[in-house]
Amino acid sequence: RLSRRAGFLFNTLTNRLLFFILWRVVRTYFSQKNTIMPNVIVEEKEKNVVKLTFTIPKEDVFPYLEEAAQKISSQTSIPGFRPGKAGYDIVKQRVGEMKILEEALETIVRKSFVEAVLAHKIETVGSPKIDVEKLAPDNDIIFTAEVTRMPRVKSIADYNNFSVQSKHPKV
Repeated sequence: RLSRRAGFLFNTLTNRLLFFILWRVVRTYFSQKNTIMPNVIVEEKEKNVVKLTFTIPKEDVFPYLEEAAQKISSQTSIPGFRPGKAGYDIVKQRVGEMKILEEALETIVRKSFVEAVLAHKIETVGSPKIDVEKLAPDNDIIFTAEVTRMPRVKSIADYNNFSVQSKHPKV
């Protein structure tokens, strides 16, 4: 009797563990599907300022356009569709491709900026200054980001040779 319960408990825990591992693998696979692989040019400027120039191919932008169209369709009423259920082409006809591109731009910029900063190991201070240079349907997206880098310590004084004179207070 006890062994049956222990076996059932073991099987339940094993199934939960296998489900958890499988869920992590599937989630990782689908989250990597929407990664952006932009071309990034890093320029060092004066006073710890770094300028990153991003060029994102139009092929990498489409999943984000679909996401933005889904968001727009849930916010606007499109005749014949429930909120959030209209497809990309219907939303494109209704609001225009430029509106969808503008909606997707925030996600694209945020994700590609974070990936580039982590890939190039740039320690930043403050928020970046983003300038969109090229944003047009069926073209690559080009934007720049200027960010301040964390100050670097060049050399440290030899603290072993310092001497401090103690002052004796008069009471």
